[in-house]
Amino acid sequence: MKDIFNRLRVFVKYNAPFKFIFKALGAYAVWYILYNIILSPAGWFDSWTEHYLVLASAWLLSAVGYSVLPHANILWIHRLAGIEVSSGCDGLAAIGLFISFLVAYPGDKRKRLLMILSGSVILVIGNILRICVLTLSQLYWPDSFNFFHLYLTEAVYDGIVLALWIFWVNWGRVKGGSEEVVNSSGAIG
Repeated sequence: MKDIFNRLRVFVKYNAPFKFIFKALGAYAVWYILYNIILSPAGWFDSWTEHYLVLASAWLLSAVGYSVLPHANILWIHRLAGIEVSSGCDGLAAIGLFISFLVAYPGDKRKRLLMILSGSVILVIGNILRICVLTLSQLYWPDSFNFFHLYLTEAVYDGIVLALWIFWVNWGRVKGGSEEVVNSSGAIG
């Protein structure tokens, strides 16, 4: 049994794609446990996040002239239509996945920390904009709300996550540093 674990350890150590996959899965598992076992059952973290997303979205919509009323995790617009920001729409899962990718992919530690902080802020701002678009779609095109919610804004938000990952791959790598270099065949050289 010990031999199997040693072979697996060597295989993962010298096979960059599997090393990345195992590190990403491990980092996401830590986030999953932290969120689903510690933060989510308590309820306060989701409530706090949802409330402040609604407040920020209300501020932005009112800044451009809309009459909005934020209440806990619900955002009303012109007292006619509203949306509820729930735990699946607060962007925390996407931020956890984003950070897991950054932790797993090799790169400079200071750049990684800067990217985690700035990328998370960008994702929160993107989610605020998403909530604003969904609120306006509920006001002007209520029949199309599900399309906006499930497809359009989700695709744009996932595109932001992908763009941040691509940026990290190009900006975060160590040039001539101590990180392992992977050649085109996937072997470490």
